[in-house]
Amino acid sequence: MLFPKAQGLCNGCETRGGLQWWSTPLGEVATTESEVAEHIQFLVQEVRRNVYLSGPVRVAPGAVVLDVGANIGLFSRQAIAAGASRVIAVEPGRGNLQAFEANLAREIAAGHVSVLPKGAWNECARLTFTIVPTHPARSSFVERVSNHPTEADSTEVEPLDRMVEDLRLRRVDFLKMDIEGAEQKALEGAADLLRRWKPQMAVAVEHTDDWLANAKSVRDLVLEINPAYRFQAGPFVVTRDRRLAPEVVYFY
Repeated sequence: MLFPKAQGLCNGCETRGGLQWWSTPLGEVATTESEVAEHIQFLVQEVRRNVYLSGPVRVAPGAVVLDVGANIGLFSRQAIAAGASRVIAVEPGRGNLQAFEANLAREIAAGHVSVLPKGAWNECARLTFTIVPTHPARSSFVERVSNHPTEADSTEVEPLDRMVEDLRLRRVDFLKMDIEGAEQKALEGAADLLRRWKPQMAVAVEHTDDWLANAKSVRDLVLEINPAYRFQAGPFVVTRDRRLAPEVVYFY
């Protein structure tokens, strides 16, 4: 999805400190040096469309939030702006982490945001992380064909339940997950916190060949873990066979 500069999206950028800094309606945003304008425009528009905080889910004042697949931090900034008292960002991409720490420098210094440099999975391991330098948010632990050049990195993964235990969190109120096809593995690794605290969730499901099938699988898995959840499909596309396939599924 492309958006013209006439709409005020990403009107130019400059490079400093090993990052690109873009002028956007969200303010100045840092990305990796390899990021292309098309992709940062898409990321900005995701926030403007409010894809993670629509329908029945909200970040309430004082909430503790898990931002899984935190990328460069645009949702973490949105969660802080909504009143979250603490955001724990889970992000395995090295370049994304550098940009995240630049974008959330004040919030990290104030203790409102913590960064975990690893991926979410259903066990502790090291996995190959396929990085797409021009579109870093599309990098993934799940092997997929990319239309862009890729690089490979060996990266630590861990269950969210273990991360929460190590951080000694007393609750989790909201869980955003956008992890390029690894959502079912990550949800399996979050079963205890889903049962214990039943956080509201926004889970991106559009990163597979069949969005609708993935949405159903994610829905069924969450309801198997905690049948008390209700769910609602978020923004959607029309498939070639004229079905509605959601980009995001909300749980509450």
